[in-house]
Amino acid sequence: MLFSDEEVDYDRQLSFEEEKARAAARFERFKARHDGARDAVMQGLKTDQLLLGEERRTAPKIVECYVDKSRIAQLRQIRSTKFDLRRLIRLCEELNDCSASGSFCAIAALVRVIIDHVPPIFGAATFSEVANNVGGKSDKKSLLRLQTASRDISDAVLHQQIRSREVLPTAIQVDFKN
Repeated sequence: MLFSDEEVDYDRQLSFEEEKARAAARFERFKARHDGARDAVMQGLKTDQLLLGEERRTAPKIVECYVDKSRIAQLRQIRSTKFDLRRLIRLCEELNDCSASGSFCAIAALVRVIIDHVPPIFGAATFSEVANNVGGKSDKKSLLRLQTASRDISDAVLHQQIRSREVLPTAIQVDFKN
């Protein structure tokens, strides 16, 4: 029998009370098995971080600032009649906040925003132009890598539609501090 650990004599006529007692016992056995299975499934969902409503940001956090605080202080000291740096400064501060909280999707998006925001400061229309007009070969290579790699990561974060199985960015993928 599906829910019974006991043998039943089907030839014997049971009283209403006996039927009721057996049904209650079967229900209790079913409920115990159901609760055990439910607990196992819930624990698996928690372990895999798939349970809706659960805190999901358990990935290791980037400890240090993404943008060095002294660099932000230097940006605050710049006085320009041509450019207002308040937005750039705020973007850098938000990048540090996201880094401290392990918000890797937001880091990818903010790096992209900053890359798109700064070219006019360097007299260019795009970041690729900035990179191509840098003097040193190593610097040029680094800036072009920043342009392509960060753009690929941020494109995946910003423009990819929902899928049956997601791959979230990691701290290493969004680490363009150098």
